[in-house]
Amino acid sequence: MSRLFIRLLVVCSAISLIGLVGGGPATADSTVGTCNSGTVVTSTLKVDGVAQVVNASGSTYALTVCRVTSNGYYSVQVGLNDGGVLKEDLSSANLEKVFEVTFTPVAGDTPTVADFYGRVQTYVVGSSVVVSVKPTPLTKVNYSSPSNVSLNCLGKEFTDAACISLAGVDMAATLTGSVRFDTSVRQSNYSKLAGTMVSASANLYDVVLSGPCPLASGSFSGSDGAVNRPSSETTTLTIKMVGPHFKQNGTSLNSGSLEVFIPKETITACFGGSASELANSLGITRTEAGVTADVVKSVGAPTTGLQYTSNIVNGGVQISVSAVTFSDPTYNLLLHKAAAATTTSTVVGVGAKATQLSRKTARSAKSLAAQAKLSVLAGSKVSLKVVASTSRNCKVTGTMIKGLKVGSCKVIVTVKPKKGPSRSRTLTLKVV
Repeated sequence: MSRLFIRLLVVCSAISLIGLVGGGPATADSTVGTCNSGTVVTSTLKVDGVAQVVNASGSTYALTVCRVTSNGYYSVQVGLNDGGVLKEDLSSANLEKVFEVTFTPVAGDTPTVADFYGRVQTYVVGSSVVVSVKPTPLTKVNYSSPSNVSLNCLGKEFTDAACISLAGVDMAATLTGSVRFDTSVRQSNYSKLAGTMVSASANLYDVVLSGPCPLASGSFSGSDGAVNRPSSETTTLTIKMVGPHFKQNGTSLNSGSLEVFIPKETITACFGGSASELANSLGITRTEAGVTADVVKSVGAPTTGLQYTSNIVNGGVQISVSAVTFSDPTYNLLLHKAAAATTTSTVVGVGAKATQLSRKTARSAKSLAAQAKLSVLAGSKVSLKVVASTSRNCKVTGTMIKGLKVGSCKVIVTVKPKKGPSRSRTLTLKVV
């Protein structure tokens, strides 16, 4: 199982969920251009397309890129240069500016996934890595506050209720993150989604990849997901987030965001099909306090953490949950291999072609699951949901669906096994 653990670096040492680490590679509010661990990598910065002098006396911005061999990533920290100190809050004046960081990886390093506290705009890997990011506002826990020190919250954000419930410190604009890399002697599952970008606004978040790259499933060891082994046709991207309930005033609810972009080349190599097919078959759930709920696609801008939007951008798919609420939600994104082309064979017991839906005879959820090539094991539950834009043409009653009006019917078929994540696919049926 591959895991990425990323924390806003506000102290000189930190404890992560995967063990004790000796210190943040580039610590905010510390000497510019200095790495606590790893080695400094030469890098350049442009802001809104204009080259900047960084880390020099009188320069506006500070930039530190560190190569951390032990964990396989390049950390990137951009801040304001305050007399030789990197200040992590870039201020509201920089919130909508685009910061472009360029560095050359060490020979033999193969960059994979980029992830940032920020809003990643582009991520290009060639002889150099170029990543463009807009800062993000966020609220983080002030661990150094006298009232918080006794809790010793570092490393306990995912587990300690007192730490989770703390009010936070509001930051107008933050930009920090990492670019993961593999080497010939250190391979990771991140390679299956190489080129993918993850952006978040949260006090802390943790990214896990499980399951195979479906078009290269021979490389899947079968150990990912333990007893809840993923389907051989599904890759699961899990993002666990933590943030304080309240903003700095202690009364206004804190909210954040999550965004994932998977480029066209990665979709083709890992899942087959198009970005639209991947977006249509996407399943998202949110789990918090032991309760799991479906995250549904929103027609307009999401207003809750149980809604998302997806867009096709340059042949890739962009997935956004823009109204994340806290304290510690976990989002599971289920990414499915492209379905084989639908045939026009007759479905037994229905008396209509598989691509059609009758206004006289209902079809069962299980028959549609079979058509969508979703495995239904013993104990699995199959459910149907009509896409809102076609709800006038068809209707679900229990586990059956029936046509209402001649036209097109889009239905989301979801199979929930006893163990493991749900799988969903969207079918388009012709109502006759």
